[in-house]
Amino acid sequence: MENQNRYLDIINKKENKTDEEYKISASNINDIGLYICGVDFNIVYINQVLKKKYGKINNKKCYEYFYNKKRKCSYCKFDEIKKGKTIQWIWNSQKENKIYEITESPIKNKDGSIQKIKIIHDITENYRFNEKISDMAKFPEENPNPVFRIMKNGKIIYSNTPGKKILKYWGLQIGDYFNSKYIKSFKNIYSSKKIKKIEVLIKSRYFSFVMIPIYNKNYINVYCYDITEQKKLEVEQKNYLKDIKNISYEAEKKAKEMEAAFAAISEPIVIYNKNNLVTNANHAAEKELGFNPIGFTQNDLLKKLKTKSDNGQSLTIKNLASSKAYKFKSIRKGNYHFFDKDNNEKIASVIASPIEINNKIEGVAVVWHDITDIVNKEKKLIKDKSELAKEVEQKIIEINLKSELLDIIFSNTYISVAYLDTDFNFIRVNNAYANEDNKTPDFYPGKNHFDLYPNEENKKIFHSAVKSKKPYFAYAKPFEYAYNPKKGTTFWDWTLQPVLNKKNNVDGLILSLLNVTDRVINDIKIKNATAELELSKRLSSIGKLAATVAHELRNPLAVIESACYNIERKCKNIEKDIEIEKHIINIEKKISEAEQIIINLLAYARIKLPNYEKTNIVNLMNDCIDTSLNRFLNYNIDISKNYSDDKIYNVEIDQNQMKEVIINIIINAIQSFKNEKGRLKISINPIGECIELIIEDNGSGIEKEDVNKIFEPFFTRKSKGTGLGLSISKEIINLHKGTIIINSKKDIGTKVIIILPKKSEKP
Repeated sequence: MENQNRYLDIINKKENKTDEEYKISASNINDIGLYICGVDFNIVYINQVLKKKYGKINNKKCYEYFYNKKRKCSYCKFDEIKKGKTIQWIWNSQKENKIYEITESPIKNKDGSIQKIKIIHDITENYRFNEKISDMAKFPEENPNPVFRIMKNGKIIYSNTPGKKILKYWGLQIGDYFNSKYIKSFKNIYSSKKIKKIEVLIKSRYFSFVMIPIYNKNYINVYCYDITEQKKLEVEQKNYLKDIKNISYEAEKKAKEMEAAFAAISEPIVIYNKNNLVTNANHAAEKELGFNPIGFTQNDLLKKLKTKSDNGQSLTIKNLASSKAYKFKSIRKGNYHFFDKDNNEKIASVIASPIEINNKIEGVAVVWHDITDIVNKEKKLIKDKSELAKEVEQKIIEINLKSELLDIIFSNTYISVAYLDTDFNFIRVNNAYANEDNKTPDFYPGKNHFDLYPNEENKKIFHSAVKSKKPYFAYAKPFEYAYNPKKGTTFWDWTLQPVLNKKNNVDGLILSLLNVTDRVINDIKIKNATAELELSKRLSSIGKLAATVAHELRNPLAVIESACYNIERKCKNIEKDIEIEKHIINIEKKISEAEQIIINLLAYARIKLPNYEKTNIVNLMNDCIDTSLNRFLNYNIDISKNYSDDKIYNVEIDQNQMKEVIINIIINAIQSFKNEKGRLKISINPIGECIELIIEDNGSGIEKEDVNKIFEPFFTRKSKGTGLGLSISKEIINLHKGTIIINSKKDIGTKVIIILPKKSEKP
């Protein structure tokens, strides 16, 4: 409204400065009625409280709108208000059964005219408060509000139930005394014989305390009533009246500021009224035109400027008002050509905006901007456009050729490459990446890397690369497919390269992978072969020594056994000696153990070349499991087979030798169980041209310092072991051109991995 009045002032050259801020303030109040009317009693504004109650104004006078009368009210106070007085009075509306406090104040406009602002405040609750006090005094015990009786010396002699809650809040009860400060007040009230009313704040609630002295009884009755809501309304009303007094001063100040701001706008502006006359123009417009345009019609002004429009449209208010599309919108009217005061042709971009007041277009504000230089530059740009287009086309061809070349390299390289976003979702992969998992490249986009290939260690590496913005390199890094464990352990060289944008932020990651499983296996074989070559020389000497020792020990053992037999036979003819019998039994037992050691020594020294035959390793493994378990029937053993019994994995091996190896490993695993209870997990996995056997247990494990010694002959931690079982097993696997790996942690368990070629290397 303030803007509307300001535009009307500019259009019609009035000095009316009635401020809109009365209305803005009133519109934010939802419990006080307010309206403004002139000396002719026409209502010029009414707030929402009254509008909701009485309806639209429809150009009615106040006595028509409120009372449906044909002439002004007999009790109208407008004559006094015109003299500058503010009047307050009480109106008891019998029709509405309400009591209102009426405040009427003058508003002085800049032209000296007076308007009246009338505030209607419903004080029904406050007015009837005193009536309630009288009623409350009659039946204090039934009264829902607090009631006290206090002697003039400050002693509390009575309180109803609600009053006891307040006494408790104060830390008092019936029979207690108020402190000396209050006793003095009670005496003054009693002596005055007058009713006194005070307001007290209790737990964020305001209470009105009405104290009535009962002179002939020496006490005071105190009646309390919650006035919190009334208090809020009074504060709001005081603030509102204060705002209204301040607004009048601020209104005139702001009006002057608005006039100064309009004049100081740097862009030229002229304003037409609804008669199509220029009613105002700022300094910039006068300077640009070279004359003051006020009083010109639009057509006269355009002729004087020798203008022509690029689109032929007019800026008349008639055209603006005729189109609904212009309502509440700025209308860009295109470019105009005109001649300035120095007769130079100029091009201006003109914008016309309708001035809307009370849903009616009262004028047009026209703003223009000199775009002569811009238009000239546009012409130059159009001239250069063709050459630039040719250059761009050539660059696009070059980029497309490079893109095609990069795409060919990306799609056909043997290195697996994937591009991922910073949440590790696939954006694109090449053929090599997809082929590694028997999929097509279009399978991956949109899927998360760690949903397909879960691995917490790798996930931390990815997060670290994004955070540090630095590449990560790994060589021969092991990886197992969580969803397809039959693939076994694979090994990869990989690079994780963050892709940085111009702001040095990570846009994505390039993952490059190279499957080096065969290389790792070959490296292991070469390493093992080298170690075994050195070991075989040492073991060859040990084997010869073992054969010699076994041969040399058998002769004296035979003599000892024969002598023991003769002693036992002769003892039968004499009186039985229990001690001698024990010694003979012990000698025979030790002879048997020594004989077994000799057999193991000879077996180690006489390991033969494998007798290869085609064997289903699944059947052989099941046979070894059954044979081993039969030796430990009293054990509680949980066996998990990570292979199907009806699967056929053929491999060329010496069945007897390999059965000896597997049974030896399973027995070692079972013997490591604590309390004769444990779990075995056995897997069979094809790996290229090899077969992988894995036997895992959760037994006692092997000490860290012993792991590297377990394949040495005669090394054992068992009380009855010879230390040749794993040595013989390793020798047999070596003869099969295979590999055996043992990983173990103390008190956690042991994992034995055997890798055998599917086809033998027969001489």
